[in-house]
Amino acid sequence: MRELFYLTFVIWQVFALSDFIRNKRIGLNCLCLLGIYLPLFLYFANWSTLCDTHIDDRFYLIFFYLNIGLTIHCLLGNDAITHNYLPYLRTLQPRYIGVLNVVFFVLYFLETYLLTGHFFSALNGIDVHTSSVPIISILTRNLFVVYVADVISYLCTRKNKYLAYAAVGIVIPLISRSARMTLFGGVAKIVVLIAVAILNNRQNKVPGNNIFNVKIRSILVVGIAALMLVTLVSQSSDLTNTRGSHYGKYEWDYANKIGYSGPEFLGNTLPVYYGYFPLSYSNLNMSLKAVEPSINYFGLHTFSCLWFGLLNLDNVFGLNPFAADDASIYLSGAANVQTAFWIYWYDYGYLCFIPIFAMIGICDLFASICNKRGSLVSLFIYLSVVPNVVLQSFQNIFFSNSMIWGLLLSAFVAKVFFIKDGCGKTVWPFRSISSNASEM
Repeated sequence: MRELFYLTFVIWQVFALSDFIRNKRIGLNCLCLLGIYLPLFLYFANWSTLCDTHIDDRFYLIFFYLNIGLTIHCLLGNDAITHNYLPYLRTLQPRYIGVLNVVFFVLYFLETYLLTGHFFSALNGIDVHTSSVPIISILTRNLFVVYVADVISYLCTRKNKYLAYAAVGIVIPLISRSARMTLFGGVAKIVVLIAVAILNNRQNKVPGNNIFNVKIRSILVVGIAALMLVTLVSQSSDLTNTRGSHYGKYEWDYANKIGYSGPEFLGNTLPVYYGYFPLSYSNLNMSLKAVEPSINYFGLHTFSCLWFGLLNLDNVFGLNPFAADDASIYLSGAANVQTAFWIYWYDYGYLCFIPIFAMIGICDLFASICNKRGSLVSLFIYLSVVPNVVLQSFQNIFFSNSMIWGLLLSAFVAKVFFIKDGCGKTVWPFRSISSNASEM
């Protein structure tokens, strides 16, 4: 099985690289390579004493399925958004974006206070980064909607205040609850949005007096985003030690806790990354060998966004939405996640290609809708789901409980908070865009 995995990986890469060289777009292939395969191969590098080096054939089978799915995806040709959104965005005007930010983050602080009695629980040594309050959590678990709205508002108007809104919004979960996955998920969506706006803007190729300024502005925005990302990763890595020591109550070092033996030139950043992502594959491998799957072809835990997020079957029938996590194997509480692929195996066993192909198919569908319709709602919906692929090596973020609510919120914000310049009508879903749109 190992040989088949590597063979199909090479075949996928041949198609994916040729597509990237031809189109220069950031799409599903790039997201999978960075979010799934990079930590996978780092797991194979064995940079921790916790790594299970005896890899099961079923482990290779799962990623053989993924290779096959991504190869088919390349052949279908819907890897990325190719529609040039920037001219269209320049015809829109955001409205009440400040109010949107205030509402979301007032509710976020209110939820934190209801859970802990503090507005900044992390600063008071209380860890509630995975906790939530019913109803309120529909918004607070989808903070990315605000981040995306802020950045799109900047692209529409070039007003720096919207970037300031986004920066403040990204930092709040980090300093309030130490909620790093919320931060990483939001930043991933912003990076994909900026890539779509810049790489697809063929106006940059049109000769003219402003071409240099356009390119400099684009490079500056990407540079600021990259600097922000590096800073946040560094700070969140330091917070791992802070949180692990119960906020300074005793000495605790994450690298020692996971037996990290890899490069040390980035301080605590690489050990934290390795424990959260590559080591998750070791937990997956151990769980595959030690735990029998609880086969149910409804995808009870895989599609938790439907069964537990929308229909609340856990409350109605007393089901345990965390049964797959509870059944899994790990060696250290400092690295105790199993990737999304364990959830898929737990529900489907040897048929786990079903949710894998479903994930790829949904990404292709949303990219296709964006390219055919070019509407703001389709862009919002694409950003609400597809960038989550980069966190599949951590947990089942793609089909998480909040996914469907995130889709609905994305459509609502796109319709209500953005209007065509010069008119008071909302932008309706899947609206066709004229091909002669131009930048203002």
